Amino acid sequence: MTGGAPPTWGVPFFVLTGKKGLFILAWFSEELLRPGLIPEGIALQQVQKRARQRRLLKLLEANPLMTDEDLARSLSVSVSTVRLDRALLNVPELRERMREMAEKASGPLSAMKRASLFGELLGLEPGQWGLSLLVPDSEMVSAEDGAIGGHYLFAQAATLALASVRPGPASIESARVRFLRSVFPLERCIARSKVGTRKNGRSVVSVRTRVMDEDVFVARFILMSEFEEPESRAGGKGIAHSG
Repeated sequence: MTGGAPPTWGVPFFVLTGKKGLFILAWFSEELLRPGLIPEGIALQQVQKRARQRRLLKLLEANPLMTDEDLARSLSVSVSTVRLDRALLNVPELRERMREMAEKASGPLSAMKRASLFGELLGLEPGQWGLSLLVPDSEMVSAEDGAIGGHYLFAQAATLALASVRPGPASIESARVRFLRSVFPLERCIARSKVGTRKNGRSVVSVRTRVMDEDVFVARFILMSEFEEPESRAGGKGIAHSG
């Protein structure tokens, strides 16, 4: 290498030497990865590894609640490989990510709304969106096939919708809901809310609940602020309930 700025060191990896069973932890810089400076096979492994790590970060950005097993399936690698990649990227395990998200989300939420939530709040931007997690247990089963009661999914969505509107008491004026498939114990139900139009004290909030990449429940709520004057409520139209 020529003089100038020092090389930027990349991530470490193990290199198999000529001696049986001996591995050496080596660091390679960006410059060393140029063709001809290190064996082509090692350089290719590094390129593939970095591409996999970039994809891992994108998967977690889209769904921060993915487990190591979920990531391993999506990346077609072993769980141990995912854990090693997370360690190298300084990405905490799922439980720690959830704790950090919950602490950050609960900040702008009033104690009353926080106590009324059904599910664990993981993200919140009042007046814009919310994110919550529900992992049902066997006590929620209410069907012969082992599925949980649909009212649990409704409760998760409804309380998230109420938490997502701007601070202040609010109530559900009407709702339109659709149950898309049965949900069973230990399935991770991730509900995302989105606050839409607001007029005459009413806010429209859409909620979509997913298990992995599959929609299981969708709802559209119209919420009414309890501080709104009675005459401002007169002209509003609700959304009919559907079964």
